[in-house]
This record gives sequence, structure tokens and C-alpha cells, in this order.
Amino acid sequence: MNFHTHVCLVSAQATPNLAPALDATLKPKRMVLVTSPDMQRQSDALAAVLKQHGIKVERLGIADAYDYPAIEDSLLEWVSMHDTEDVALNLTGGTKLMAMAAQAVFGSAGKPMFYVNADSDDLIFLDRRDLRHHLDGRIKLRDYLGAHGYALPEAVQRPEIRANLRDQIM
Repeated sequence: MNFHTHVCLVSAQATPNLAPALDATLKPKRMVLVTSPDMQRQSDALAAVLKQHGIKVERLGIADAYDYPAIEDSLLEWVSMHDTEDVALNLTGGTKLMAMAAQAVFGSAGKPMFYVNADSDDLIFLDRRDLRHHLDGRIKLRDYLGAHGYALPEAVQRPEIRANLRDQIM
């Protein structure tokens, strides 16, 4: 179930791409982020967190997230160049047209595909009906915020509350 490479469709929701990448059972060595121009900032934020965890990041740029034939052509070219590699597609992100094109390409190539149910933290394999994986769901706050483009200071400052004020509050 551990794949060398995850191909992910970048969208505003970083968690469904991040969670499988940080799961101990599924952690890939490489992630390919399929990114449209309007998702470049999200792709950069996700890539930064992945690199901090030792995951190599590559980009597959697409010019228009709503141009099905062009998305399909880009993915076909990528899959044909990486046909013998251990690759799985994460279908959770991207636009619906990106997901449909990716599913068509990866399905015809016989590559594994999965979807992350964010409500249950289950990873559902589309090509293996009997296989599911419950994600460990332990994403650190720093990674979660970083993947969404936010940063925490290195040392979090906790406010000092005088004892008499603390006692009044409690």
C-alpha cells in the first residue's frame, strides 16, 4: 500500500493531499503536485511542508484547471514518461474536470487511485473495492497551518496572567 510517488491535484484544501503524505504507512518518497496558475500559492505552501518531511516535490503545471483535453494530454504525457514507476493518484483535490481527466488517464494506465474522505479520515482506493486505510490523522498544527499558507512563530509566547486576574477568571 506504500507507493513511491503520490500524484496530487492541488486545490484550496491542502489536508487531503497532506494527510496521506504524512501517514506512516503511506508516506511517499516523492509527490507530484498537479497545479494550475490560480493554485500556485497553495502548491508552494504544500510543497514547503512536504520538503520539511523529506518528501521530494515535483510540479506538473497545467495552464487551465477547466480545459479537460489539455489536462488529459498533460497527464497522459506524464504517465507515459513514468509508466514503470510505483505511482498512485490522489483524486481528492483539484477541480472536478481535473479529477475526471486524472481518473481517466490513471485508470487506463492501470495505476492505483485513491480518495480521502476528510470526514472519517479514511483513504478509499477506487481500483481496489475491498481496500481502505484509516489515516492516522496526526498532522501537527505547524504542518497544517503551513500547508494552508500560514506560519507559526518558532517559539509560541504564552501570556503571563497575574494570579489575582487568573483567579477572577476561573
